[in-house]
Order: sequence, then C-alpha cells, then structure tokens
Amino acid sequence: MIEPMVTGDADRARIVAWGEASDPAVVQHALADDLLLDLRAGLPAITTPITVLYPDNVSLGAPVGAADKIYGAAFAGLPHVILRRVDGSRHFIMFDQPAAFAADLDAFLAS
Repeated sequence: MIEPMVTGDADRARIVAWGEASDPAVVQHALADDLLLDLRAGLPAITTPITVLYPDNVSLGAPVGAADKIYGAAFAGLPHVILRRVDGSRHFIMFDQPAAFAADLDAFLAS
C-alpha cells in the first residue's frame, strides 16, 4: 500500500516501520473515521484561512492537472482556501519535496 505513496526508498522504509510499530486497533479506528467522516457540508462555515498542499501524482501515471480537478472539487465549498499542487510529489509531500513543503509551511505561518 505504501509503494505508490512516496518516491524514495528510505522514506518508504520509514513509513513501513511506523506502520509496524503502530497499534492496529488505533490505526483501524483512525482509518475508519477518515474514510467515513464527510465534512464537506460544513466547509462554508470555516472562516480560518487554510492552505491545502496536494501531490500531482504524475509519476504514477496521472495526467497533468488531474489532481487540480480532484482537489478543487473537494474543497469547492471552502471560502478561504489556497490550493497548492506540489509537483514531483506523491502522498507524503514533506518527504518527496521537503524544500517546497517547508516554503509553503513558512508562507502559511507568516500570513
């Protein structure tokens, strides 16, 4: 499951080790909550500025711009959102593109 989520072998090994060290029951409940909880109806009520970093997944065969449509639709109801695609990344942006991740984090914290 981790294979397509990162670009580097060392990062993949680190994430697998985290999974092996995790409590299976906690992971099960967290994943169930993540998959079943749909907060889209409440997005318009959020007034806090939000920046969403998302991967391009082009290295996995996704067409250029496909992620823009997916994330744009998912966060369409959020009035104060900045959507930022991080090219050359997969799910774990902070590992695949650490400089871009740090720059975006710094920009968000400075705003």
